[in-house]
Amino acid sequence: MKGLQRMYPLFLFLLSLFYEVVTADPSDGMVSEPIAPSQVEGLSLRLLRRVDMATEPEEHSPLNLEGLHGAKKSSESDLTHRSLALDSFNDPQTVEVKCPQLLDDALMNNLQIYKANSANDGAYKELWIRGAGLFIPQVNVLLSKAVKHTVIMNTCDSFPVDSFTTLLGEHFNKYGSDKATSHHYYKVYGSILQDLGINNQLNLLEIGMGTNNPSLLSSMGKNGKPGASLRAFRDALPKSNIFGADVDEAILFTEDRITTVQVDQMDQDSFQKISAINSMFDLIIDDGLHSIAGNLNTMIWAMDHIKTGGYIVIEDIAYETNWNVIDYIMSNSHGWTNKMVSCSGLLYILQKIG
Repeated sequence: MKGLQRMYPLFLFLLSLFYEVVTADPSDGMVSEPIAPSQVEGLSLRLLRRVDMATEPEEHSPLNLEGLHGAKKSSESDLTHRSLALDSFNDPQTVEVKCPQLLDDALMNNLQIYKANSANDGAYKELWIRGAGLFIPQVNVLLSKAVKHTVIMNTCDSFPVDSFTTLLGEHFNKYGSDKATSHHYYKVYGSILQDLGINNQLNLLEIGMGTNNPSLLSSMGKNGKPGASLRAFRDALPKSNIFGADVDEAILFTEDRITTVQVDQMDQDSFQKISAINSMFDLIIDDGLHSIAGNLNTMIWAMDHIKTGGYIVIEDIAYETNWNVIDYIMSNSHGWTNKMVSCSGLLYILQKIG
């Protein structure tokens, strides 16, 4: 299975895993309790690549995954119809999905770092999944007990809107990017780019080009405009080189001062494809998968490939609490400044200062 291109069945399988935890029978040694959204995001989608679903994506009915609630269960011979309970969502709905009943041993091997050093652990591998989901919330609690740290929230209003920023927003709108419509990120980028020097020969990379394939993870929908923000940045920065990366090879393209490459954010090794076309950047933007694991893979790679004075921007953070520990680490790291920004969506910004 290649990258995340089989997103739909993989995501259904993820729902199945959490259903097992939510509806676990206490008599089997499991405690029945709801799964928080932060736990869902904490699971690496990389673990799901080897799952071979029995049903192709097009055979499933479209799912509305906003606000899942409730749980019920029925069975068929090879597939199980299941519903998922996620108590923390606001708008209760119920959704039926088809998923395989058994976990692949090879899949579970990726979760061994969460296993128990105890007898009979192999018979309770579902606890490895629970352990993975609990890890970030537990570390956050530990951090709160050990130190006093609060993530400082900035707003878009702290970034001035001048003539260049306005022009940048117009370029985003021209090409169909949401950075100046549903989000006000153009204000942040206007400030960052002027700090870097809009007439300098900058190297700018954006991971996540906006696939318009509705069956792929993090799709912009069939009316999305792949590469919209790349073209906007190119037009706003007359001497700069723009680079883009996306998991969807079908949307890759080459234009004047724009080069793109295929990258899977859940595969750290695939970032070497970017390094092969350019090694150092002034601005690196993560507007791709929007998962904590994908964010951290990007950030870890980017910290070695950003120039002094350059910026790393992580867009559309789903769960602010996942970043408490990250913010604490970066706040105490030599050579970096960091801030969280609320702009009709959350951004995390790093600048390398030494």
